[in-house]
Amino acid sequence: MKKMRVFQGILALLLILCLVLPASLVYAETPASISSVAVSVSSNGIGYEFQHHSFTDSGVTWVFYLDNINSQVVGSWSADGKIWVALPPIHYCYGGITCSGTQFDTWYDWNTNYVHFVVINSSVNNSPIFYARYVVDAISHTLTLSGSWETVVAGVANVSYRTPTVCVNNDHKPFVTYGYNINGTSDVYLTATNNSSSWVVPLGMPMHNMSANSSLQTKFGSVIPYAVSTYNVSFQYACNNSSVYKIIQNSIEWNGVTWAANTSDSIDTSGWYLAAGFEDDYNAVSYPNVINPNDVAIQCLQTNGSQYRVFFNRKGAAGANEWDATWARNFGQGATAVYQSIGAMGIRNSSYKLDYSAWTMGDNWIYGNDYNPVTGNWSGLVKTYNESLVPLYSTMATYKYDVINPKAETGFLYGTAPLGDSLRYGKYGQVSTPSAVSSSVALMAWIVILVFGALVCLILLAYGASESIKGGGKEFIKIGVVGLLTIIIAAIIVAATL
Repeated sequence: MKKMRVFQGILALLLILCLVLPASLVYAETPASISSVAVSVSSNGIGYEFQHHSFTDSGVTWVFYLDNINSQVVGSWSADGKIWVALPPIHYCYGGITCSGTQFDTWYDWNTNYVHFVVINSSVNNSPIFYARYVVDAISHTLTLSGSWETVVAGVANVSYRTPTVCVNNDHKPFVTYGYNINGTSDVYLTATNNSSSWVVPLGMPMHNMSANSSLQTKFGSVIPYAVSTYNVSFQYACNNSSVYKIIQNSIEWNGVTWAANTSDSIDTSGWYLAAGFEDDYNAVSYPNVINPNDVAIQCLQTNGSQYRVFFNRKGAAGANEWDATWARNFGQGATAVYQSIGAMGIRNSSYKLDYSAWTMGDNWIYGNDYNPVTGNWSGLVKTYNESLVPLYSTMATYKYDVINPKAETGFLYGTAPLGDSLRYGKYGQVSTPSAVSSSVALMAWIVILVFGALVCLILLAYGASESIKGGGKEFIKIGVVGLLTIIIAAIIVAATL
């Protein structure tokens, strides 16, 4: 009997090891590496969290930022997310006046290989908004201007435009949002789109001319396309509700004749609101999933007047209960120095794994947080990298996985503070020491582990069946069945991650 218990214990231990090893691979912490994209560059060279300054195509990562010394919008590419090669200048802020990283935005269309740019020279009143698109060649690592730079919106006397965003819907039409500041007092946001062959404000577009309602001041608008819908886009902005700002979201939809908007949705209707001076501190991504293929996820920094928190919500199933509190998640709350996180979300890979990367003002650590769409829960903020430089201003996550190389991991971009201004890139992946072992050898090792685990389960089933025939219990049969099913699930996960 004693030998039998020892045998049973060994089988159970082997089964646990076979399950824990694949799980340890899947839940390895990120990022895998941190690299320097550029030095002596302003930490706000990549703008705000709701803007988009990076993407990955065919395994090549592209980032775009402001060279504040030469007042130029520039970029770099990397084949591994570690070694970066500078591109020729993309746009010169005329007159030597800086346009700031917050005053340009990019969007990459994986279907056409165009990267779209919108630029505002915000330090000059009466300046127009410029737009251009470039052809991306991930093999030769080049950008080629398609057509020429064109004016989206002409300059207006005593008006300065601010913080643009650009996106392309699934009909390949670019949309642009921009701020509107007149005489230094009004700060409201508009939107425009190239819906045909020229830049126009679409008929019925509800976000246009918000300045007509002086009691509804808005800031920091952004636009993103829905993942599945052909025409429709999502518009987010910070809206002044009497005395405080909250994040509002609108679905902008095409009905075949005109554009229209659904009812505005406040992301959180509780007593929490955007901290003064941090109305820009939010991030929005399209998040397709089984619940809603046109889902939208938003996180933002909030305060209730005494404490701070990083707040997350997602749209969920479309209908009357959009942005239901069921999906609301609080990353924690506390004093300013701890919870005033500056971060952004992104789609990590083709499994649509949502990742939140951030730092806190309490230390220099980079944090990671993964979202599970099945449970609706986050894994919890975990320290992933001790940054020797002070992280500052914004971390920019990628907004879509690499469709050409769907298993490629993406990353996030952030700036560091003086002294030592630089732009840094954190590459997601499995944290491991350098190894000469090829992926095929690693795959074979996992196959051996999983097959051995399956063999253990079959032995448990055979042993359990034997005991059952002798009149014993069926516990080992149950254990064997559960173990075998778990091994199959683990095998599927390992196949998806290698």
